[in-house]
Formats: sequence, structure tokens, C-alpha cells
Amino acid sequence: ARDDPVRVHDRRASLLRHLRRTKRAYAAKQQALLECLRATAKPAQVVASGLTVLLKLPRGTSDMVVAREASAFGLAPTPISAWYVSPEDAEQGLLLGVATAPTRNLAQSCDRLFEVIHRCAGLKPGG
Repeated sequence: ARDDPVRVHDRRASLLRHLRRTKRAYAAKQQALLECLRATAKPAQVVASGLTVLLKLPRGTSDMVVAREASAFGLAPTPISAWYVSPEDAEQGLLLGVATAPTRNLAQSCDRLFEVIHRCAGLKPGG
């Protein structure tokens, strides 16, 4: 049984509208997250890429420790150092998902994240 061409067209049009709406929503969330982070971080520390934002951490700050501590506040940044083959070469930073960024309390979440970063600055991964 073949689908009615009008029905197929309607489904495709509906999907395209959904994708455009979603793309606009994610772009707006990313812009809001970037503005929030750049209010505190240096411009070179914040990099947008796709549906994520990379927040580079200050030298000596363990992204693993920050991610673990941030989870206590319901935040779920992804540490990038785990993706490096050699721990000695690992950059320290956090990937922040745009799709899951809190829309409501974004400024408060960013403030909490920076509080954690400042508190964890200089701590080793085990500590």
C-alpha cells in the first residue's frame, strides 16, 4: 500500500517546520549560554561548536573534579580530558550541551559552575 502523496508531503512539511523551529530554539539557547559564560570567562575560554559550548578551564584546574563537584548542583558538564590518550597532553575543559542547558535559571547555573571552578582551581583529580 502506497502512502497518499498529499499525506507524505504534509508529513515532510511538518518535519521541516519542526527542524527549523528546533534549530532556532537551539541557536537561541546557545547564544544565551555564550553570553552568560562570557560575562565571567575570558573570551578565549569559551568556544561554540555545534550543539555544545567548550569552556576551557584555567591552568591547574581539573575538569574531572569540576564535573564531579558540579553534579551536586544538578549540572552535568562533560570533562574533555578523558578523551585524550595521554594524561600529560590532556587539555582541561568542559563540554556544555546546548540542548540540555537550563533555560530558566541559566545565569544561576553559570554562577554555580564558576563557583565550583574557582573552588576547584588547583585541586588534583583525586582531591
